[in-house]
Amino acid sequence: MSRPPVVLSRARRLGLGVLAAAALAACGVPEDPAPAAEFLVSAGDSAFWITTGAGPARVRRAPLWIVRHDERFLELYTTDDDRSHRQAVFIGQRLWARDVVAGDSVLLAADTSALALEADYARRTPWDPPARPDDEVTDAPSVEATSDLYPLEVVGPFLGIEVRTDVETADSARHRHEVRHGVVDLRRGRRVSLPDVVGAKVNQVVAAGEAAWRRARDSVRAEASEAGRAASEAFGDFPFDPSSFSLTVADGAPAVVFTVPGRGTRSGGYVLPLPPLSLGRPAWWTPKARAGLPTDSADTLRWPGDAYAVVAAPDSTGEAMRLSVHRAGRRPIALARLPRPVRRLWRVDAAVLDTTTRAALGRAFNEAGRYGDDVRTARRLAPSPFVLVTRP
Repeated sequence: MSRPPVVLSRARRLGLGVLAAAALAACGVPEDPAPAAEFLVSAGDSAFWITTGAGPARVRRAPLWIVRHDERFLELYTTDDDRSHRQAVFIGQRLWARDVVAGDSVLLAADTSALALEADYARRTPWDPPARPDDEVTDAPSVEATSDLYPLEVVGPFLGIEVRTDVETADSARHRHEVRHGVVDLRRGRRVSLPDVVGAKVNQVVAAGEAAWRRARDSVRAEASEAGRAASEAFGDFPFDPSSFSLTVADGAPAVVFTVPGRGTRSGGYVLPLPPLSLGRPAWWTPKARAGLPTDSADTLRWPGDAYAVVAAPDSTGEAMRLSVHRAGRRPIALARLPRPVRRLWRVDAAVLDTTTRAALGRAFNEAGRYGDDVRTARRLAPSPFVLVTRP
């Protein structure tokens, strides 16, 4: 499936222009020229193409979520599946991966929660047919059900995803909010279970996750304050669920992160993230899988090289990262100020990347400025909240 050309709203274009200008403003003319190179950096909800050499670094920003798998660059994006009626809203979402060179798209995940509710609604309310494209949908729907998919982190051949489901009805007692995490296999384009990822270690990993959950529960129960007692009561809405998990990289190795979803009217829509559990070095954790990952020391990220290293360190606000080039015996050279998190960095200059792939990435950057409502760049929000409070 090829992605259709679309157009971004004026507000979105202006917003991206301001951010790009901010990134460029952070790049001063260095006293000591940086080595000639080009980098593709995945940071925040965007991709940055940074060119260095004589004069200031040149920075292009595009609303792209770029990943690399099996030496192929893939763009992640989402599309809406709108099944609304005139008196009710039902919108599902699909997550796709487009091969930047071939142009073909593969469906990675689709959340059907909202669409299942639509099928039930259609059976119960034959008097309210599905809305046509030119129909107006009421501002006060009897049901509003939406699901959203967000990519998290690529670890080896696996992509973590967050699924958010929200159901609002005229009867507030039937409201439902849920956040769950899952994993997609980029090699096969399908959701996978915990045993698919960790193999024979599954029982060991689940037991470790349950132990971490019990430690969190006991820590909350030990709090003697009034807030602690309220939190302890709310903790019962977070039963350990090993099917809600994602992956991360911790200390240079892949790790499982269980994210326990809250349930009920009080805690639905909140999650309890547990500490990462290292998987060691599974067979799928190959050098290709680690390509583009930094080494890190606390909050500072480093991509070492023979002649120089690229370093990303927090700025004075702690809200962004400053990218710079470091060479032995010379002053660091500032390149750009990037949004957090900075995930991966790949060299894409002509000495490293073939002409066809470079041209395809350039086209992807140009096309990203024309995205619209039916196709959206995949984006990552801030981590879902976990707050042990009693809702009114």
